[in-house]
Amino acid sequence: MDKADFARQCGADEVVTYSQPSWGDPVDLVLDGVGGRTVQRGVDALAPFGRLVAFRAGGGTVGAGSLLGELKSVIGFSIGLVGRTRPDLVTQRRTELWDLLAAGRLNLKYIDLPLGEITKAIDLVATRSNLGRVVLRTR
Repeated sequence: MDKADFARQCGADEVVTYSQPSWGDPVDLVLDGVGGRTVQRGVDALAPFGRLVAFRAGGGTVGAGSLLGELKSVIGFSIGLVGRTRPDLVTQRRTELWDLLAAGRLNLKYIDLPLGEITKAIDLVATRSNLGRVVLRTR
């Protein structure tokens, strides 16, 4: 299974890859965890009034002209800053997540490896071949 199929299996309605020349119809929201050249490409994929949320320090630039005509916006997000400035909000959301997990409403996707296979875990992440998180256990 490739990553696009994995994303669909996790519930994504639409999936695009970096190699596609077009990302399809305009969308209202782009979540950018990559940065670099994909930031402007994400803005270009937005519908009028759309918003791109950059949540990784991968950098990138956006031409102001690509925002103004269709009233698009770009905003940054950092859970670290939210944790430092609004710890109450993080606590509230964490509680909600634990409740969802306890109720069986979350379907976690991860690869579980013993600590002895740390080299394999590093290789999975370094080659971007993991599907979901990589978890190392000590027992």
